[in-house]
Amino acid sequence: MARAPSPGGVSNELSAPSNSAARPAPSQASESQDEQVERYPMLDSPDEVAPQQEFHIQVSLTEQQIGPDLKFTDGQTTADGKLVFSLPANQDNAWKLEVVLMAPGLEFIRGTQPDGSIILPRKGNATSVTFWAKPGPKAIEKGVVHLTATFNYNGTYLARIGRDIEIKGVTPALASEAPVMRRTVKLSGAVEDTPAEFNHAPVPADLTVLIKGEGIEVLSPYLGSETGVLPDSTGFADWLAQHSPGNAGRGTQLAEQTKSHDTAEGFGKDLYDHYAPSLFKKAFWMLVDARHEKFRTIQIYTDKPDIPWELMKPVRDNGKDRLPFLGLSYSVARWHMTDGLRERPPFTQTMQKMFVIAPHYTGARTLDAEATETQALAQMAGYSAVNGNMNGLRTLFQNSPQGIVHFAGHGELNANRDYEILLEDGELDTTAWKGMAQDDPSSHTFYFFNACDVGQARRSGNFVDGWGPAVLGKGASGYIGALYPVDDQIAAKFSIHFYKLLQQQMQVGPADVSEILERTRRDVYEDTQNPTALAYVLYGDTNLEFKR
Repeated sequence: MARAPSPGGVSNELSAPSNSAARPAPSQASESQDEQVERYPMLDSPDEVAPQQEFHIQVSLTEQQIGPDLKFTDGQTTADGKLVFSLPANQDNAWKLEVVLMAPGLEFIRGTQPDGSIILPRKGNATSVTFWAKPGPKAIEKGVVHLTATFNYNGTYLARIGRDIEIKGVTPALASEAPVMRRTVKLSGAVEDTPAEFNHAPVPADLTVLIKGEGIEVLSPYLGSETGVLPDSTGFADWLAQHSPGNAGRGTQLAEQTKSHDTAEGFGKDLYDHYAPSLFKKAFWMLVDARHEKFRTIQIYTDKPDIPWELMKPVRDNGKDRLPFLGLSYSVARWHMTDGLRERPPFTQTMQKMFVIAPHYTGARTLDAEATETQALAQMAGYSAVNGNMNGLRTLFQNSPQGIVHFAGHGELNANRDYEILLEDGELDTTAWKGMAQDDPSSHTFYFFNACDVGQARRSGNFVDGWGPAVLGKGASGYIGALYPVDDQIAAKFSIHFYKLLQQQMQVGPADVSEILERTRRDVYEDTQNPTALAYVLYGDTNLEFKR
């Protein structure tokens, strides 16, 4: 039975909200009404433990730096490593912060649970919370435990810290297979390069899923949070490759349209039924029942980029109420937890220019619909054509383009399993592009690559490859791409419709990128019944807005 959140806090278990709960609006308080509190984070535990050893983990916030070094600190920080919290002014001279400990593979003992709270005073050290645990079978098998402690205030994310605990006495072979600790993302707070614009947290997603290594955390401002361990995914990559709904690339027509539609529908059902994490299913249906049409946004933070969440077709545990694809009914966005990315995706961007790369192909590579797409985009405000050859792209990326970079053309996975886009005078893969593009954490570039395959991202060794993670790693604010080969005519129709809706919204105010992408998927899929419309995904914040 789920436990309700404590007053002013978040429990470690999902709990059903009341039907009268309203979606929180962005903070309207002035900066002067918030207090900036700085403290060093502490996550104290042994560096290594024996397989059956019982030990404690202590979490606090202190004025002096104490405790062992952290693996990562995620949140707004000072130059010397203090976490910076922006908290509402009150008369108590203190704030109660919730602490959720994510420790995949550990078993909590002595009556402790993986959540608690601390009192953070305006001055001085915070109180501490202690967790007792011992290694479970999965931790012993892996040889390492990745600890993550999350700080929340009144259900709003503040920061995360993490470190590793080695399990001594396990075989070296098993220990070497332990997943590499990834830097996590920040769900709210300031972006370091534009602090003036991010004094207050954005509206949180209705449902947030954080996946790192073998652990999963599900959060919602209406439910609280719950952590767990992912099920065994052996064979998933092979199943995904064999059953992907895309079966044709740009420049071809999808054969047997009805069969392609049925294949996509069956794929979405199997994907949800057999591969959606149980914690996600639980939280999803709780929000459906409690929030109804007010449940709109889903944010995925993950180091497992190959799960096509947007293509899942949810159904209740009793087999009733099968829903459409998630991407047709919800605003879904993902962000990769990969070293080198900015700490969190931005949630507002000024967009005035569009740089369109449309190579002029000849012979068998000719794309019939590319000209239609380019001509339509040329009518959009801020349009600028870019030569579709190496020199044209090199010139474009000498400085980070401030606007949208749109590519319309071919993309493929080469023999070295690197993703490349095809230009007029050769192929550009992600490795070469990284050498061409400038590192710019303040970049406002947003990418839309309308080509087959380039939206895919897969793990290769211990890093994530693909164009989405590649551009994000160079400071991009977001990326839209296709997860599988797409039909030429439908791909052109999709991007034209997307930009038309985008410009219409920007004429009257900020444009919600994720909502526009969702609407475009739905409109094009209902009109064509073509799986191409389902392929496009957003890497960024589900509440990202464009403004002029």
